[in-house]
Amino acid sequence: MSTELRQFFCRCLFGAAISLSLVSPGFSGAQDEVPLSASLPSGAFACLEAEGLGPVVQRFRESQLLEQILTSPQYRALEKTDDFQQQQAGRAVLEAQLGTDLWTVFEKVLGGRWAVALYPGDEPQQPHLAALIEATDVELLALIRERVDPFIDLAGERAERFETDAGLPGFGLDERLYVVIGEQTITAASTRDLLEELQPGGDEDTGTTPTSLADDERFIAMTGQVGDDHELRMYVDTHAIAAATGGRMGIPEKVDNPLGSLLVSGLMELVAGSPYLGVTLDVEEDNFQVAATVEGSAADLLQSQ
Repeated sequence: MSTELRQFFCRCLFGAAISLSLVSPGFSGAQDEVPLSASLPSGAFACLEAEGLGPVVQRFRESQLLEQILTSPQYRALEKTDDFQQQQAGRAVLEAQLGTDLWTVFEKVLGGRWAVALYPGDEPQQPHLAALIEATDVELLALIRERVDPFIDLAGERAERFETDAGLPGFGLDERLYVVIGEQTITAASTRDLLEELQPGGDEDTGTTPTSLADDERFIAMTGQVGDDHELRMYVDTHAIAAATGGRMGIPEKVDNPLGSLLVSGLMELVAGSPYLGVTLDVEEDNFQVAATVEGSAADLLQSQ
């Protein structure tokens, strides 16, 4: 795919994220509901949590933004590529197998809670990924599990079947993605070991429960500042990223542009000096708010200089 098309889709995804956020119904805030961060392994350097995206998918499907994307010259050019046509053919087969369109699948599967986390990989630029999805329609999830099964066989050597340590059936693709579709949840990871850590239960050998992201000191500090009642919440372990990138996460100490330096240099210093970054999105009836939180304050920064 060309650089122009990649840039085009980056802009589309950013616009879609803003549009979806405007209509997201938000976290339920139930006190007896265990946060998904408690089911994610400890050590993530980034995590995005969300809830209730079912109505959001439907709203995006009917939005002007999607219409603009589908009628844009860049998308028209993409439609002519072989990769796109192959993907569309695969989509048609999958929709026929499921007896519904992918929009409905996304709406009902992503209508519950979900979380995606990144973990240090063998190379700094190749992190490992873990995802946990709680579907809202268990019947559709069962149908997906049933209908996906033949495709695993058709994939030949690209796919493999296995059982987790807990005896749950799963499958892998190209030794890069490992998935378990359960009765109510979907877990996926870029390695088998990480997928095993996503499965419920403790360590049978020691009888203990492994630590989770919710137990990590920096995640706890971030949660203490931003709270749980948000439509979207993102956590970034800035110290872990700085260690992996050899310094300040690529943030320059000075900005060449005088206006840019005046506006953002102080904020950049706060981010670079904080052990974590928390970003939240809250939606009200006719507006939305995005907030970023770090340890410390502007006064602390001034005192340190």
